[in-house]
Amino acid sequence: MVTSEESAEPEISESKLFADQVMEATPDFIMIYNLAEDRMEFVNRRPYNTDEERYRETLGISLEHLLTRAHPDDRQPLKQFIDSFRTAADNEVHTFDYRVLRDGQVLWYRSRGKVFKRNAAGVATHYISVVQDISEIKRLEEENLAMRLNQQKAMLLAILDVQEDERHRISEALHNGLGQVLYAAKLSLERLHDLPQTTDQQEALKSIQELLSEAINETRRVSHELSPVLLEEFGLEKALLDLCDQFQHSALYLNCNVTGLPHRLDTYMEVAIYRMSQELINNVIKHAGATAATLNLSQQQNNIVLQVRDNGVGFDPSKLKTDGIGLRTIQDRVKLLNGTMTLTAPKSGKGTLVTITIPSQFGSSQNR
Repeated sequence: MVTSEESAEPEISESKLFADQVMEATPDFIMIYNLAEDRMEFVNRRPYNTDEERYRETLGISLEHLLTRAHPDDRQPLKQFIDSFRTAADNEVHTFDYRVLRDGQVLWYRSRGKVFKRNAAGVATHYISVVQDISEIKRLEEENLAMRLNQQKAMLLAILDVQEDERHRISEALHNGLGQVLYAAKLSLERLHDLPQTTDQQEALKSIQELLSEAINETRRVSHELSPVLLEEFGLEKALLDLCDQFQHSALYLNCNVTGLPHRLDTYMEVAIYRMSQELINNVIKHAGATAATLNLSQQQNNIVLQVRDNGVGFDPSKLKTDGIGLRTIQDRVKLLNGTMTLTAPKSGKGTLVTITIPSQFGSSQNR
């Protein structure tokens, strides 16, 4: 008579053979990690090929040693990934992408694992994971990202070129057209001073001359805003500081700070940031009812950060309208630059802070 134990032996033998063949055939790492002792308990030999030394080093490697193999930025997240199995359910599958430093190279790996074994109390003691080398996938993803960024950059350049050409055309029309006509009218009026006039006529003439002078100055100001020479010749920092200087004698005290940027950014980046700064300041003037504002532009790690803060009336975020031309224009430019924009207001309801964050790798460069 064949016992159940005897009939199960061929099945166990076949299962072990199947597992051994899978271990031998797969190029992926199959690992069993001992959570109770915080060490690697098993790893298949096949992925190591002839690197017997690294295979033996990995077999039984401690958590501390394992973490030293990882990229410094990924060590804490990798530890958190391992710790997640201590409280995971049996059917939970966890996935984590991380970098490994090896022979001066950075390799990307993807680990997918689940709880493999529990003790009598039901506490997870081991997890099993399949680890794939995804370095080539990451390389292709980076190439795809670079291609998409280049497409976005080309689109932004085209938009900015059209906008700046139109601004330049209008600026020239104001300066060389309307400005000259106003100046000629002012000179013609000055000739009337030599003719006999009543007191009322003299006062009227003086008033007209003052209005023409104001119109000429306003035309020059608008022409300068439309096509700022400082931005093209001296860069973003000088242009922004000049923008603030224009408010020295106004009802709005505007303070500008530029820190940590390269001497020059790519032209399109400088133009985009300058135009967004202009629009944000205009919004403060038109809507905030503020007496003071601060514009800060800086490089923070891998981002360029533009912040405009005012002490105005603030806003209710739930009632904020985003369909205004100015705000929508800024949002469109931020999106094209692969950045983000946030608006925050203090609980007191006084003032607004606008923060625009743009990845510096999208277009920061010292090459002109």
